[in-house]
Amino acid sequence: MITAPSDRLAGTAVGAQAVLLVWLGWPARRPRHALRASVGRLLSAAGLLVAASAARAMGPGLTPSPVPTEAAELLHDGPFASVRHPIYSGLLVFAVGRMLSAGRSRLLPAGLLTLLLTGKARWEEQLLTARFPDYRQYAASTPRFWPGMPLLRRINPPPVTDAKH
Repeated sequence: MITAPSDRLAGTAVGAQAVLLVWLGWPARRPRHALRASVGRLLSAAGLLVAASAARAMGPGLTPSPVPTEAAELLHDGPFASVRHPIYSGLLVFAVGRMLSAGRSRLLPAGLLTLLLTGKARWEEQLLTARFPDYRQYAASTPRFWPGMPLLRRINPPPVTDAKH
């Protein structure tokens, strides 16, 4: 059972995420570089598609909170076969796309969203490790956000394991 401070922290994280996504998605002035803006729009759309696909795959276990619902299951297939947090991956791709299409005005919210989603993922992984005995093995073999990109391992590590397991 989660405590009231945990509920408040989860609510704050979800609220901050919503604000950052609105900021990122807010219409920008006409871009100076049409090609960069077009690539950015394509990336943004692809990111939203990935996030929506992963959200659908979660079914009744879907929640914006990092605290898993009672209906949550440990998913190993679909988008979860490639990364542990495909919704977050999609949102990060959306943020990169918005930076490209809207310019420097989206650098701050994209950076803040990256920090927030990394923190939410770490917290969620602690809760999932406690709830699902197989999560540790899944995490050791599946990257956090980016499939097959060794250069990004610093923000994409498996969760820390204690010596008992």
